[in-house]
Amino acid sequence: MQSLKMPSLKRYVAGLAALAALTMLGACADEQQTTDSPTPDAAETSETPEPSEGSTDDESPLDWESTIAEVGNARVELSRGDNNSVMLAGPTGRILKFPKNQRIADLLLDDEWAVVVVQDPKEQEPESAQVLPLPDGPPGFVVGPDSDLPTTNGGTWSLGEGTLFYATYQPKNTYCLAAFDLATQVAEVAGCVADDEGFNDARATPAGLTMLTFKLGKDGCRTPVTLENGEATPIPGITECVGWDSLVTPGGTIWSEIPDPNRIEEATFFATADGEATELGPGDTGSLTWCGSAAYFTQQPTTDGEPARLLRWREGTLDVVYETPGSPGFISEPRCGGSRITISSESEGGDELVTAAID
Repeated sequence: MQSLKMPSLKRYVAGLAALAALTMLGACADEQQTTDSPTPDAAETSETPEPSEGSTDDESPLDWESTIAEVGNARVELSRGDNNSVMLAGPTGRILKFPKNQRIADLLLDDEWAVVVVQDPKEQEPESAQVLPLPDGPPGFVVGPDSDLPTTNGGTWSLGEGTLFYATYQPKNTYCLAAFDLATQVAEVAGCVADDEGFNDARATPAGLTMLTFKLGKDGCRTPVTLENGEATPIPGITECVGWDSLVTPGGTIWSEIPDPNRIEEATFFATADGEATELGPGDTGSLTWCGSAAYFTQQPTTDGEPARLLRWREGTLDVVYETPGSPGFISEPRCGGSRITISSESEGGDELVTAAID
């Protein structure tokens, strides 16, 4: 059991200002542990389910259409214009321009908020986030180095359940996760790690909050954890030190593990539903995304002639919801806009940037 050092949950009113986040995550798997550790409760893990078929045709569980935006929802679309401008297409449409000494680091969107994260091109100064109510609400505000919970240089940025998550430092240089409520503009410290640890990849769903903790150093141990009331608990059933992605779902958890520390882009995904662990098969590290009421991850071809696929895990069922029109193929990390999911793909059958409405 791992616990976070938790300062008192003081609430902070966050004012206007900007920037964020974090130390670089190392490739941190202990090779001996990777080799010797079994898969999660191997004797009790059910066989890999066969995904139900679905592609880009009429049988697909999602209705895909072409888009020019990186991420969108029912009311707006958000995409980069160039290194320091963003196009927000909606009822009125807006172009956000940032100083030339800043560049766009990330775009986050749900049905109520758009968040544009900007950084110093040399990555020496704290990042900041411009927050805009949707579709054309009151003037936006900035979360950054002058906020009550200041941002840092590098680190996690995540939007979920009306909350913006980012890295912050607290007294005695303690590294913590800030949870900024966008509706009230009030932030609190969700938890902190020990002096010899870092974290990344905070992700919130209606069922809970997870993040990836890791020991600092070349051979640091990676542990995806659930975070509740300042306490970090390793994902149940996960193989020690080789985890990466993770999400809490209504029926359990879904996570990835990296069997080979020299190939950190290749993962095996697992999930629990009704207390039973299931191996979902191979997938791409860093692709796990929550959107609507389901978890999505990508899977590049494992044999010649196969397309790349986008898979959906929901209520104990694994579905293929997109396939590239040719092979070999590649699919980007899915981007969720609250009510829509967006992906880009490349293959011999053509390149696509497509979006689909989700439940």
